[in-house]
Amino acid sequence: VSETEHMSCEGPIIYTSHACDPNAKMVPTRDSCTLVAIRDIAQGELVSFDYDTTEWDMSDPFQCLCGSPACKGRVAGYRNLSKEGRDSLREELLSDYVAKSRRS
Repeated sequence: VSETEHMSCEGPIIYTSHACDPNAKMVPTRDSCTLVAIRDIAQGELVSFDYDTTEWDMSDPFQCLCGSPACKGRVAGYRNLSKEGRDSLREELLSDYVAKSRRS
């Protein structure tokens, strides 16, 4: 939502995994947030989204182990991506705050 305020997601959605090549995106709703598929998701496939699309600067960055050829390695929030990393993210996958900050 802002550099200091975050979406308040509740329920099982809080356990959604990160992936550098995700199959869903996080979308805020009036009271919480939801996941929306961005491609077909196979039966049994984990639903995932790219944390760098919603987080500006993560308080607990981590080494990604998603195994994708597109893996970024360290996940620390959009602010910490290289220019190439920022440019590789599609605008429609970014949270409103990250997209607004990208344009500034």
